[in-house]
Amino acid sequence: MNYMNDLFFPQIDNSEEFDGDEDVSIEELKSLFEQLGIQTQKSQWLARYIVEPQSGAEIVLNEALTCTKDQALAQLAELIGPYEIYEQVNDPSMTKLFFGTYAEHRGTLYNALKLADYEESGVVDCDEIRDAI
Repeated sequence: MNYMNDLFFPQIDNSEEFDGDEDVSIEELKSLFEQLGIQTQKSQWLARYIVEPQSGAEIVLNEALTCTKDQALAQLAELIGPYEIYEQVNDPSMTKLFFGTYAEHRGTLYNALKLADYEESGVVDCDEIRDAI
């Protein structure tokens, strides 16, 4: 199972195979990132970084510009780096690692997240968690 494929390009119909050669536009990627909770401006920057050529020359925004899904995933994998998905919520080793890492900052983290404005969406924004940490 490729988690990145499933996260960014979920298949509407389970019988449909993932087609990495299918094109995806800046506009489509921006919309996907926004659905994942990334702010509009940052979604556009990320989508442009993934799709637009890395020539270094100034490029005028063209939301219809495309790349293949495989190219988009390769760029994301390069940005994110190696990662591992832990599927067991109650994995004792992960719990121990988490509490060992953040225990000394528990009060600061708690206070920062308590101040987060999540009442409208019901979710704490990733940027707020990152800032708190």
